[in-house]
Amino acid sequence: MKRKHWPYGLSLVIFLLWFAFSLPTPLFDASYATVVFARDGELLGARTAADEQWRFPPVTDLPSLYIEAVCLFEDEWFFYHPGVNPVSMIKAFWTNIRHRSVRRGGSTISMQVVRLARNNPSRTLWEKCTEMIRAFRLELTNSKKRILEHYAAHAPFGGNIVGLEAASWRYFGRNPHQLSAAEYATLAVLPNAPGLIRPGKNAETLRLRRNALLQKMHRQGLLDTMEFQLSCEEPLPQTPYPIPSIAPHMVQNLNKEAPGKRHITSIDYNLQLTAEALLNRYGRRWQGNRIYNGALLIADVQTGKVLAYVGNVPGTDEKHSPYVDLIRAPRSSGSTLKPFLYAAALHSGEISPHQLLPDLPTIMGGFRPTNFSETYDGAVSASEALSRSLNVPMVRLLQWYKIDPFLDICRKMGLKSIDKSAGHYGLSLILGGGEVSLWELTGAYASLARGAQRNPTPVGPLGFSEPTDFEKLPFDGASAYWTAEALRNASRPIEERGWENFAQPNIAWKTGTSYGHRDAWSIGFSGQYVIGVWVGNASGEGRPGLVGGQEAAPVMFEAFGLLPAPKWFENTYENTMQVEACVVSGRVATEHCEKRKTQYWPLTANSEPCPYHREVILNQAGTHRVHRNCYRENLRRASYFVLPPGMAWYYRQKEAGYRDLPPWLPGCKPEMSNLQIIYPTHKAEVVLPRDRDGKLKEIVLKAAHQREGETLFWDINGVFQGETTIDHHLGVVLRPGKYVLTITDASGSSSVVEFICD
Repeated sequence: MKRKHWPYGLSLVIFLLWFAFSLPTPLFDASYATVVFARDGELLGARTAADEQWRFPPVTDLPSLYIEAVCLFEDEWFFYHPGVNPVSMIKAFWTNIRHRSVRRGGSTISMQVVRLARNNPSRTLWEKCTEMIRAFRLELTNSKKRILEHYAAHAPFGGNIVGLEAASWRYFGRNPHQLSAAEYATLAVLPNAPGLIRPGKNAETLRLRRNALLQKMHRQGLLDTMEFQLSCEEPLPQTPYPIPSIAPHMVQNLNKEAPGKRHITSIDYNLQLTAEALLNRYGRRWQGNRIYNGALLIADVQTGKVLAYVGNVPGTDEKHSPYVDLIRAPRSSGSTLKPFLYAAALHSGEISPHQLLPDLPTIMGGFRPTNFSETYDGAVSASEALSRSLNVPMVRLLQWYKIDPFLDICRKMGLKSIDKSAGHYGLSLILGGGEVSLWELTGAYASLARGAQRNPTPVGPLGFSEPTDFEKLPFDGASAYWTAEALRNASRPIEERGWENFAQPNIAWKTGTSYGHRDAWSIGFSGQYVIGVWVGNASGEGRPGLVGGQEAAPVMFEAFGLLPAPKWFENTYENTMQVEACVVSGRVATEHCEKRKTQYWPLTANSEPCPYHREVILNQAGTHRVHRNCYRENLRRASYFVLPPGMAWYYRQKEAGYRDLPPWLPGCKPEMSNLQIIYPTHKAEVVLPRDRDGKLKEIVLKAAHQREGETLFWDINGVFQGETTIDHHLGVVLRPGKYVLTITDASGSSSVVEFICD
């Protein structure tokens, strides 16, 4: 190339480079609204974009009639030109020259997309020329369909409404595919003059433009005569519709987690509306007891997909924290962790499904758990302790199982809010000493339900789409199945009395009530669904009667009534063993067990023989116990069910058929030398301590036993007081009077002192 041609070549290179990079990358650097839909495409709610605009993320399925309308109005030859329509440009130029003002733009849809992408720069001749070049550049790398999608997503529709989809919801309260021809025509003409939409202003101008476009659509054969005439009579949009506000707490969470996205969730639209109405109805009832908040969560067991999400009572008064999402809020767990301890103990061999657990007053290092009813059974089967949610047996079970391993179980089940050490929680963890959210807890119960299936899927979190981070269940499926069986037998709330005859029997469920009646829980599951309910005050204020079985459980059962009748799990007896069990003790039967039953247990369950049935040697009359050193002739042997003294004291009050051991024959009783009462001494006079207000304080009774770790059972005036294991100290509050203290060890040896309190 000759030297004199270099400037032209360089200019051409510069122009080509500019042309290649003349469009922004990405084309639109705009923020978008967070838009949330139900699984069937119904809009649940949305949040404005970062710039406070209602600008929905672009879609790829524009309605065909809208495309026809917008092309007829804006760019009739859109599908035929390369980005610029020279005929339109010449007409616009001639019209503007003739009127000596801008009367016609001549811009194609492609040119308008370029202008929108560059944030509507000032209108100059130079800008118009660069728009034309950039429009041609846009057409080279984008299909016509894609260009229309850009236009529909970013065209202005008045105020802070941007894009076809946002305009459709704000002006007509429906999605774009549900609009009429007149509504499409209205949205086609608006971006050309968005100010026309203001209520009371320029309404007639907007009507004339819309109807003129409808006339063109009629001439093009897009509308028949009747459709055209009816469309012209349709009213114009007035005050904008509010964006739907369904499952608002879920929408807000998604807006925080992934703003500016289009979320197609697993929410069942009709179920969501019904669940919100259900909780709203109960919420009005609770207000009579100054309870203002509640939450309801419904999910599919197999997939973990959430079907309904009601984060708070709809319509809650502003002063009662209506915007707090109580599905995600950590609250005291109450008794809701007990099923996981039961399943873990089955898996580890600590218990068998129906093994007797102690249920009697207990003191553990200053911690004194009590049952909700403040009564005791002495001994109760493990499954019944779970189904009745007895506190004392479960605290003792946690003491056996140990807190650290149980914390590991909780975390593997997805209870991430329980994040402190065993020392922080102590044994109170099983009674509500830790905090969990309804989201975590319902997900953990769903995992338990999956474990009880014939072909269990792993533990996984709840979500609004397919979870991906499933993990292995921390206990075997058989243990999960027997846990579900125990929970299926839980006593129903008052509203569900007689449920065996009319309600759904195939629901495993658990309630929980936190200390001070601050939180009421109810979680239930079947083979298909899991439902979680929390009731209380967001402020943490406790209320009398705020109990899981009374307030939360009725909501849960009514929510189950919204779903198909549940099916129970199929027990295939995998990972199980067939056991000849002692019916009374729930242990493997020995030769001394009179009532036996063949049962299936988890393969890992406790298989130790029954320790309570034993052979006893009696005299010939069968009235007294004897031993060979004192009685040799005509001995009788009998089988007795013998519980430790403390358990027996309460058990005999519940079980009329319980037989105490016969007394020792005089002269045959073994010597008792291992046990000693240290304080008070026999015939002692004890001065009762009082505080400054004169209120009686505890006195501490003390004893010692030669065998380290021996369990001692304490009885005052025939009333069982408790047991001790390591430090044999027992604090009691006594009134002035005479007392007989009896202490018995596990072998039946006892020591007695009498004393007076003054």
